[in-house]
Order: sequence, then structure tokens, then C-alpha cells
Amino acid sequence: MPIAFYHIPRTAGTSIRRILDKEYTHNRGCGVCRAEQNQGKYFEPHGYFTEKGSNRIVCAFGHEAFYACFWSDEPWTYFCFLRDPIARIISHFNFTQNVPSSRNFILKNRSINDVFASLEFWANPFNPVEFLNLSGWFPWYANFYCRALSQWGQVKQLDGIGPLPDEEMCDQVQANIEDGIIRVVHPGTGEVRQAKLVVVVTERIDDSVRLLSKLFGWADCSIPEVNQSTANEEINVDSWNNLLRYNQMDIELYDFACKNFDKLLKEN
Repeated sequence: MPIAFYHIPRTAGTSIRRILDKEYTHNRGCGVCRAEQNQGKYFEPHGYFTEKGSNRIVCAFGHEAFYACFWSDEPWTYFCFLRDPIARIISHFNFTQNVPSSRNFILKNRSINDVFASLEFWANPFNPVEFLNLSGWFPWYANFYCRALSQWGQVKQLDGIGPLPDEEMCDQVQANIEDGIIRVVHPGTGEVRQAKLVVVVTERIDDSVRLLSKLFGWADCSIPEVNQSTANEEINVDSWNNLLRYNQMDIELYDFACKNFDKLLKEN
């Protein structure tokens, strides 16, 4: 059964990728294969490992791995990490400032408090036109988990596909985490497929990797520390309050995922 590492940004994903590189390249002799996105359509294979001597995918990875269940008709198992949502947002913002290749150029050279304390920034955070013009800042900073783990995935709102996060979406994602499933809508055809889902926790990365190693038969549980962001300044009260206000559903979802993670540890 193939697995997919559905990488949510700033949740220790690069460290997990290093584990996959070791596990599937060296221990199993699998080749690393990449395919370019097909005219920006995220359901095309982007990053994956294949079985030695064949084209069969055994492990997909990356932000676009959300659509892995359309890459073959085998039953898939997804896994992803969730991190405290406010900590993730702050890390993501600092990442945009410190990494030259960051696509969030509209936020470059702006202080974190200049952005998050600004009423202008939060005045209409769900406007798809503004989202397009700002090159993807939404929904990175407003209830992103609800969107990313819904059947619509991380970034397709850029193309106007799927609804915005709401309470119903949050409730459905919580139910899916508890049931261990994820539903995925094909962005081209609208077909819906279902895969197994395992959600683990960045703040408990040692326990998380041990659980994943047990579930997927990984041999090496060591966790490399890579791609860490550096804080440029302290966040002020106004910024903090705005982040809490616009991420209530993600905070609730994260708390639920942590409790469900405890259940997974007891069961495994």
C-alpha cells in the first residue's frame, strides 16, 4: 500500500523528507523520481519514490501529495504533521523574510507587527481577488488547517475551487481525523476519492516519528533538524490578538488533533 507525506508548510516537513530520503532510497533501493507539474495542475505527480525495477509509486511527498490518491488506483495512506497554528504562522512569516525563493514577495521587508497588527491586512482576508494579487498569503494565515485537511486541499482556492473555511468544514475535518480518513476532490474532474489518514503532532515529533516508523516499517527514527526559521522580532499584543481571532477554528482543530494523537499512541 503506498503512502503519501502530505507536507503542510512549517511543520518540520523538511526534516521528515530527510527521513524518507534515507528510508526509501537507501534501505529499500528505490529511486527518487520527480515530474514537473502539468501546467500548474497539482493532481499531476510532483515528488515520489518508486519501487526498484518498476514505476510503481511507494511513497509520495510534498505539498501536492494531497492528490496522490489519483496517481494510482491502489489504496493510499496519507500522513501529515500539525503544529500549534500560531507558532506555524509566525514561523511561516519569518520564512518568507529569510528565504530568497519565497513566493510571498508582497510581504518581503515588512515587519511581522506591521502586517499582523494592521487592520488593513485583516479587513477582508477571504477576498479571492486579494488572495490572487498577494500571491498566496491566504489562507496561510487564517484557519489554514481547516482548508488544508478538507477535501479541497491547501491552495486550490487560488483557482476559485471549493469553499472558504467555516465551522462545518472544521467539524468535518475533526470527524475525518478521528475516523482516520481524508477525502480528496480532483480539481479537474470533480471526482472524489478517499484515503486513510494519520495526523501527528510537530511539538511531539519524537513520539510522532516513532509512531510513523511503527506503522510504515521505517528503520531509522533519528530526526534531522533542518530548515529552521529565525525570528526577526517579538510579536506584539495587537498582532497576537488578531492571529487568535482569525484562527479560532485552527486552534480548535489542533487541540482535537493532539487528543486524537494520544489515542493513536495508546492503540499502537
